[in-house]
Amino acid sequence: MKKITLFTLILLFSIITFVEAKINLKEYPANNGQYYRVPRKERYDLLDSGKLFTWKKDEHDKGTYIPLKDIKNFEGKAIDIKKYFNLYCLDLDGDGVEELCVVPGNIPVYEEEEKSSDEWFGESYYYRATILKKSGNGYKPWKVAAIEGDYANVLDIRDMNGDGITDLLLSSGAGASSYNDIVELFYFDKIAKTIKSQVFSQWVTLYDFNIDGIYEFVVSYPEGCNSAHAYWASWQDIWEWNGKKYALSFGKYAEYYDLVYIPQKIESMIEFGDMATAVTDRVPLIKKAWKIVLKSGLYEVIDDKTAGAENKKGLHAMDKGDSEGALKHFKKAAIMSPQDPEFLNNLGFAYEYSREYEKAIDCYLNTLARDPARSVAWYNMACSKALIGKKDQAVNCFYNYMRFAPSEAKDAVKYLAKNARSDKVREAAKEALISDQ
Repeated sequence: MKKITLFTLILLFSIITFVEAKINLKEYPANNGQYYRVPRKERYDLLDSGKLFTWKKDEHDKGTYIPLKDIKNFEGKAIDIKKYFNLYCLDLDGDGVEELCVVPGNIPVYEEEEKSSDEWFGESYYYRATILKKSGNGYKPWKVAAIEGDYANVLDIRDMNGDGITDLLLSSGAGASSYNDIVELFYFDKIAKTIKSQVFSQWVTLYDFNIDGIYEFVVSYPEGCNSAHAYWASWQDIWEWNGKKYALSFGKYAEYYDLVYIPQKIESMIEFGDMATAVTDRVPLIKKAWKIVLKSGLYEVIDDKTAGAENKKGLHAMDKGDSEGALKHFKKAAIMSPQDPEFLNNLGFAYEYSREYEKAIDCYLNTLARDPARSVAWYNMACSKALIGKKDQAVNCFYNYMRFAPSEAKDAVKYLAKNARSDKVREAAKEALISDQ
């Protein structure tokens, strides 16, 4: 037997033996360059020196490097560059001499003790982050960012590819639209003896799956989203360092999709239960991830025929009110065929019947990992969520039930609103019906 999903961890002692994941699933939080940002006095002195440059795009969509001291707004007035340009100091080529990264922004750069401001430097869109190399008593332009937008910020600074030299992750975005946020990696090529960069289509998070000191990138980008961008659904690709650059891993780290990505997508389906497209956009993404999990061989069907027979025995036991016998048979079915959503859903119902609601919910989550549009699992989870006092989540699960089974769901929820034994289930069903009108 191979691995089972994260949702079964609570059930391990009673359902299936879990084999510890072969990869490290710890996310390494972005440091935002906090240890490399130039302190205020030194930053102000550098900006006042008049020796710093940044890249500016012209009206022909081309550009050149200009001194920061020459920057003016659309009205031709000089701006306070201390407010709109941040500085980071780091050694990007490993020669012991630190470079400067000049980062433009459209809102003032303030220290902790200073107040916020409504001031705005709209022209910041024409400037790109620029890396300056030490040259005599000043600096000379060395590398300009390929990405542009209304603002730029340092996402992370650390040795990401394990070559012993510091690397830089820079992000940039266009206003409120997260669709346009992109990330650029800057790293030093020891063979070419120059700094190179690589652009990623959306957000980047860091993992070290192999715990080898080389970080893998989990890159998110919107895919198939029809809802408001605040609730966009994203796919996540995994990129790994191949010695020269980052390249797609093509499903090599299926445990990530199984234990992290799919659970996150199901949780968001519960969170956005009242927003139709925010929920349905995630269904194809979960299915896509589940295909990667199956193809990887994380699961193994031991005996499909025996699993079916055990499932039938479990249903027969439930008809007789024998929850203990049903649990025994459904567990066997899940062990024999862990890919089948029906067996896990039935196991969840047996736990729910036995008032072991948390275990029931884990089984329903497992069911949805395999079939995110399975309406009966949403119905069952709604009831269990209500019974443990999570009314809001129960209401959203009822929304999803009605969404995925429109021909029968409303009548079923109406029945619960009037006849459910538990007042918690009745109240959640009533609220779902009212909000759905």
